[in-house]
Amino acid sequence: MNSYPPLTSCLVALAFAYLTPAAVAQDFNPPADIDPKTMMETMYFIEDLEEHMRTGDYESALPVAQKIVDAMESQYGPNHEDTAAAVNSLGDIYRRKGDTDQALALYDRAYQIRLEALGEGDPLTIGTQSNTGMLLYELNNLEKARPLLEKCLADSLNYLGPDNGVAITAQSNLGLLYQKMEDQDKALEMFLASLAASEKTYGRSDLQTAIALNNVAGAYKANGDLEQAITYLRRAVDIQDRNLGEAHPQTLLSSFNLAQLYMEADQPNKALPILETYLIATTKLLGITDPETTRAYENMVTAYDAAAVAPPEHIQKILDAVAAEAPPEELTLLNGQLNDLLFKGAFAEALPVAQKLAASAENIYGAGNVETAPYLNYVATAQRRLGQYDAARETFVRSLGICEKFLGPDHPDTSACRNNLGGVLRDLGQHDQAKALLTEALSNSERALGGDHPNVAPILNNLAKLARDENNFEEAERLFQRSLAICRSTMGDEHPGTAFVLHDYGEMFQYKEEYDKAISLYENSLRIREKAFGAEHPETLQSAADLIIVYRKTGQTTLAEYLEKKFTGLATRETPSS
Repeated sequence: MNSYPPLTSCLVALAFAYLTPAAVAQDFNPPADIDPKTMMETMYFIEDLEEHMRTGDYESALPVAQKIVDAMESQYGPNHEDTAAAVNSLGDIYRRKGDTDQALALYDRAYQIRLEALGEGDPLTIGTQSNTGMLLYELNNLEKARPLLEKCLADSLNYLGPDNGVAITAQSNLGLLYQKMEDQDKALEMFLASLAASEKTYGRSDLQTAIALNNVAGAYKANGDLEQAITYLRRAVDIQDRNLGEAHPQTLLSSFNLAQLYMEADQPNKALPILETYLIATTKLLGITDPETTRAYENMVTAYDAAAVAPPEHIQKILDAVAAEAPPEELTLLNGQLNDLLFKGAFAEALPVAQKLAASAENIYGAGNVETAPYLNYVATAQRRLGQYDAARETFVRSLGICEKFLGPDHPDTSACRNNLGGVLRDLGQHDQAKALLTEALSNSERALGGDHPNVAPILNNLAKLARDENNFEEAERLFQRSLAICRSTMGDEHPGTAFVLHDYGEMFQYKEEYDKAISLYENSLRIREKAFGAEHPETLQSAADLIIVYRKTGQTTLAEYLEKKFTGLATRETPSS
């Protein structure tokens, strides 16, 4: 049976800490009795802040947010509630920049002001403490996060009662914490309480209730109770369908997870209609050649085989169309083998497989055909990771030439090829050529895909590393922050792509000898990579090795020795390209 995405991929936390960029700016609203001059200045600052947050330009947002804090302190003093609101927003920006120490200090200051001015039972006081707790949760400092989040729940229940958004959020956040601590029974208890309160507060058919139902379903799945997981997730899907429509991405994702549960419960006949809807939607929205459509196709074939039934005629036509676009079986088999090796970081083993795959593609399609370009990229990627930079450059040049000829200079795939070539030219120290290619790739990708598309993030990351190499740290930091913001918003905080940017960003601070910032970024990168890849993967070992260096430079010998003992593969690791 094919592997399906984890059910938790569709779970959404009602967390105070996870604010949208606009919400960060809107946390502060100037009070009515502020003097007119300060009012005008502050409104201009807020407009600037909203624009910077919208574009992910946190470096530019930072001084603007500081000016708002200064204005409030000047008008009302350091301990006023409106000052606390501005301080809290400043903390959010530092958190998004990756400066978690500053963020935690500012959250604490905002909390102390609100505790004194509003009392511990005020929703704003509870929300500020929740920010601290969820940031510690995000940093995997669960023992420190736990008492804070438990207090948030206790205060919300004691002062506000169980049936309100603050208590519902606190229960959801605590459920997430217990889930991360692998205490599934307590997690389920919290999620069920949050669901009961959501139903009473928002109604049984509200989308907020659907979020709570998703969380409960995930907890039951973690406990191995597929029957209950199906019951709750089916309710969530019904709510989303009524409120958003069956073709809405959120509904489709929850539906697909429900089909996953049916397959795991050996009920393929119930999974089939859901998967059929999903296949039709991906075909219409993404096209028959998109990888997500291919995944839907593979899952459909598996489900029909398991149910021992033939697809209806309209579905068979779609399956045939997708299959016609699929690569020949020879390439599919080699591609699967190569992807396994690349995922494991076994680049020495991957290179000959990639070369064989590229040769097979050229035999099938003809040398120079556009279908061969992706396979050439596999070869060049393996060459680059093995330090064979000249060979990688030549292979990337071939791939770029093919894409420019068949797809045109402005196609997103052509921009991706330029990014690949720009990265290896940077490795070779050819910075002017690299910068020209990367700048063109960025401009074309932003025009074709938009500035917040995930394909833009790796180009920004390469440009940031180039600026770092040239000691242009201000520009490098701006680019790293933007790349990181895109990764977090499109892939999530726990995605390996996010870890890649975190690690590269940390390298800049290590080079500048700003070790505290480097440690925070490296620790996050290591945690994500170990969870995604395991302890022996080259990416994990790279993060561990660099973290050990910084630990030793800061006198944290015990932590360095702990990592050296834990990651036994450090002595024999292949060093990936930076």
